Amino acid sequence: MRLRPSPLVESASAFAVSFLLVLAWYAFQRPAGSDIGAMATTAAILVMFPIFTAMTMVGFAIRSKTALRRFFFASAIAVVWSGGAALMFWNGANSKPAVMSLEAANVLVGACLLVAATTVVALAVTYRFVVDDNKVKLTTSQYTSNPQVASKTTKRKKK
Repeated sequence: MRLRPSPLVESASAFAVSFLLVLAWYAFQRPAGSDIGAMATTAAILVMFPIFTAMTMVGFAIRSKTALRRFFFASAIAVVWSGGAALMFWNGANSKPAVMSLEAANVLVGACLLVAATTVVALAVTYRFVVDDNKVKLTTSQYTSNPQVASKTTKRKKK
């Protein structure tokens, strides 16, 4: 099933595929006793949810662009946000070592880099296999759930 292109569908699909890739990475990379669910949830809360929000908001501004251009905008958002979060975690560990250890900062920076890579891969999967750019795009009035708003013409009876 290929879905209609809309900013929320594209962002949600990229988030879901990216989260599954992060889970798979942690399942294969971490030892058997570690809690991969907690690690993936931490990455999702700290990095992936803000990326999702930014991709959706920017997506509404550029929804009339081509799929390739939307892919590049979303990829740029993911890379910039992940890089900024990684720098923030690293700077926080180096400025006040008592608050956050360097080992914890390394884990968080690694999670940010992992999220950047998996989000770009997830966006490629989303724009290649999930979203069908050839489907008819909805007009602005068709995005609403109230049918009276979409219908501008009224039928009056003549007296």
